[in-house]
Amino acid sequence: MLKEFPKNCLNRLKHSSVYEQLLNNWFLAALFLVCWLLFLDHQELFFLGAGLGLFLWKKGRVVFWAALIAALGVTAVFLVFQGLYSPSERSEATGRVTKIESKDDYQKITIRDGCRFVIVFDRELVPVSIGDTIFVSGEPRQAYGVRIEGGFDYQEYLKHQKIVASISSKKITVIKEGLGMGLLRVMLLKYIEKNFSPQSAAFLKASILGDDDGFGEEFVSAIKDNGIMHLFAVSGLHITLFLGMIQKTMEYFGMKEKTILGVIVVFLVAYMMVTDFAPSVVRSALMWGLAFANQKAKMRLSALDVLSLVFLGLIIINPYYMYHAGFILSFVATGTVIMIGPLLNKLSSPLKVLGTSTACMIMTFPIVVNLSNEINLLSPFSNVLYIFIFETVILPLSMLVLLFPILGLVFDKIIIAFQALTIFFANHFVIMVRFPQFSVFASVLFYGLVLAAALNWRTPKVRTVLITLLTGFLAVAGNVAAFSWGTEVVFLDLNQGDAILIRDSFPECTALIDTGNGRSEEVTGYLKRKGIRKLDYLILTHNHDDHNGEAGLILSEFRVTHLVTGYWDDSGFRNMADLPVRSGDVLVCGKIELQILHPDRDYPNANNDSLVIYSKIGDLRFLFMGDADRSIESRIQKLGLQADVIKIGHHGSATSSDPGFLASVAPAYAIIQTGQVKSFGFPSPVVISDLHDLGIKVYRTDVDHSIKYREFLKKHWFETMKK
Repeated sequence: MLKEFPKNCLNRLKHSSVYEQLLNNWFLAALFLVCWLLFLDHQELFFLGAGLGLFLWKKGRVVFWAALIAALGVTAVFLVFQGLYSPSERSEATGRVTKIESKDDYQKITIRDGCRFVIVFDRELVPVSIGDTIFVSGEPRQAYGVRIEGGFDYQEYLKHQKIVASISSKKITVIKEGLGMGLLRVMLLKYIEKNFSPQSAAFLKASILGDDDGFGEEFVSAIKDNGIMHLFAVSGLHITLFLGMIQKTMEYFGMKEKTILGVIVVFLVAYMMVTDFAPSVVRSALMWGLAFANQKAKMRLSALDVLSLVFLGLIIINPYYMYHAGFILSFVATGTVIMIGPLLNKLSSPLKVLGTSTACMIMTFPIVVNLSNEINLLSPFSNVLYIFIFETVILPLSMLVLLFPILGLVFDKIIIAFQALTIFFANHFVIMVRFPQFSVFASVLFYGLVLAAALNWRTPKVRTVLITLLTGFLAVAGNVAAFSWGTEVVFLDLNQGDAILIRDSFPECTALIDTGNGRSEEVTGYLKRKGIRKLDYLILTHNHDDHNGEAGLILSEFRVTHLVTGYWDDSGFRNMADLPVRSGDVLVCGKIELQILHPDRDYPNANNDSLVIYSKIGDLRFLFMGDADRSIESRIQKLGLQADVIKIGHHGSATSSDPGFLASVAPAYAIIQTGQVKSFGFPSPVVISDLHDLGIKVYRTDVDHSIKYREFLKKHWFETMKK
């Protein structure tokens, strides 16, 4: 009787009117939840959820109420998470070690304190193991938010990973030794590193665990350019192939269905553990489980229903998944494959892969653009070849080599050939198109046009109009930098050093003064996000890494009309410069003139070789001091110039900014680009005091983050990234 109870309940559910109405409509409920999630983060998009909600209300009340209940559930959990995982400053923490990452000169330890996590940066390399309970004391580390427009928000990232604090440890005490789920991954990594060459080990870790840290820069760049990064992000392709291999092998040896099922379940759980519960792996595992139950219990769920139910379940359990690019890409790509599949059934396998890859490229377009700002138009064709190679060679052989390391030499040869092929394709078979960052509104408009075109595909006239609109939208979106209004001067907040972008309307002038030290390629990323493809001038004030460290990358990534260095600059860029300049020279950039006030000769101190630039930009006069010290300020002071805005010399160091010089120049505003390396002690308290005594309004990147001066219709103002 008790055994029949669950079966009877399921049968009643399957034949209920509510269940019937929800069949094949779970996707609409999931779509409503997506709109609701957008509303949670962007309240101005309320109309999306309201419009879809009204549609669902008219279509069927059951679907509407199911979607609304899911939305309210997500909201409740989201609000709890917002309070539970708010960041804090801690100098002590006790918890269980869940993850250990080895770096060059330190280890990064993640500990679990209740339901929250704390990151520990340990430079003493204290021996701890996953599962150990440890006590940590040290200095709290500050997690910064967005410091550059459109840049990485580290503070929010930690919050969405449920990490509430970071500590630089001074003392770590192991309270209790233990075991943890992460040990399985550690054991597998050690096994791979011990039994295979570094090249094969890197490939095995990437193809099986989704860890591509071992790849060289050239190969990683080639993977990205070819648009095949998804093959190294463990996904449904891997799960399907691995499960197929397990099932066929066990069937070959005549094992029973229950035994096979048990082994598959154990494998899926273990695989989720060794991949750190990557969203794409969790999604694939849950979809397999629900699809299996659907088949056995004859639940009549479509593949899209299965995907939608898994999405609803995961996002309700953890609403922070909506900030995870891997999670979003996994569901968008899988949904596209499911929906496009029936339309491609009659095609040959290569054409089917080409059609599916093209559809996935279109549907993931805004997401991919916001991750890399570039897309390879030939990637669908590359995927035809690479998916075939992965399905038939790389993944099966990876599993085989993992079990039989003796085959490692053969695997080495294949990997070398694969890498050579990938680099060759990246050099000769790409059409890269660069796009600026898509706003949420641009993304909504893009998907709206794509959806409208798909729904009206069988109506030629409407389809033509919509495709024309979509093409026009992409053309405008791709060239948004050409439609900029007004003038702006942006002082970027970098890890170390200066970078200043000057742009006028439409823009007749785009000039970059210095590049910072190049850490995290922040300047390159910023320029790409803004849609900038060309620099009229790249001006390198002097030969210090914190001023020209990213210049090589920028020269390779952007069209630079003129490279400007000081006449006595002793860097390699001096030999490349078409405009070596000295005092008295003038650079004409559109309607903006950049007057070179210094250097007048070669100086033994590289800081004093800095270009000092004076310019009227809009209605204000700007003086850019580079790293020039007080002796050079004395020389500039004799010119009798005044400025409205001064970029303070040498990051606010006491070696610059003489009070007499500042009084003579009489600026209303002072900008200090301090950098984020606190050990240098920038800016000097003395300099700050002098500026305040002179009544000068001070903007500094360590407080205000990136600073932007804007001018439009004869009005000017300053904006900062400070929250």
